[in-house]
Amino acid sequence: MTIEFLAPSVAGEDGGVSLPAVLDGQTIVCHFTVETLRDVNQRTRLSAAINQYMANAAKLKAAAERVIRAGRIENDQVVVLPGDLRA
Repeated sequence: MTIEFLAPSVAGEDGGVSLPAVLDGQTIVCHFTVETLRDVNQRTRLSAAINQYMANAAKLKAAAERVIRAGRIENDQVVVLPGDLRA
């Protein structure tokens, strides 16, 4: 399974952030909910979700990769929830 995260990340209408990725040649979208962004790092609570994503991108991408490897892909989308942050 090959996963490549692409740029740019974009703010979603729901307050979260979406990031495109390629999974074995197929484009998917990884969506980080606003709750996930709030919980990712209590010390760096930034006002804008996109800034919170940027400050914690490595940890969020690692969580997205775990969700993808677990097979939680629906309609070419992966939703990363707060519980997915725990390794």
